[in-house]
Amino acid sequence: FEVSGGANAVFSIEHRTASHATSLALLPASSYSEHSGEVLLPGRGVTVLTWHNPSGWLFSSDIEVSYAVHCRFLPAAAVA
Repeated sequence: FEVSGGANAVFSIEHRTASHATSLALLPASSYSEHSGEVLLPGRGVTVLTWHNPSGWLFSSDIEVSYAVHCRFLPAAAVA
């Protein structure tokens, strides 16, 4: 992803199991103006990507974020 104008956004990736019983931080929250990478999901569930703009006085000011997410399934044999 990339934040326009060189601004920073706090970005994180979290995975929740299918039962939502547990949650795992795949990428802990950190500040970026751009980021590219790959994560391996630990199994079935819901993966949440979060961008937060910490700038602003009372409320966060607007920022523009451009992003792309590509998902592919790897058979269990390919992961082992």
